[in-house]
Amino acid sequence: LEAYALNAVLGWSGVAGLMDGLLLGVVCAVGFVVMSRWVDDTMEGRPRALLWVNGGYHVVFLGVCGAILGVWR
Repeated sequence: LEAYALNAVLGWSGVAGLMDGLLLGVVCAVGFVVMSRWVDDTMEGRPRALLWVNGGYHVVFLGVCGAILGVWR
């Protein structure tokens, strides 16, 4: 579902290419996923390492998806 949504964002933004897709994927991950996880984890008193693991997974995942989708376009 995240890859499908990222593909829609790539289409709307007109991004094409490996590095542009990678950058957009990382920006979306940090802007939407990591920031919301940071607020949740901070308010719930969870350890900071958990944010790095859970947020980092999404940054890598959406970055790779963005790169693949950028090349595919």
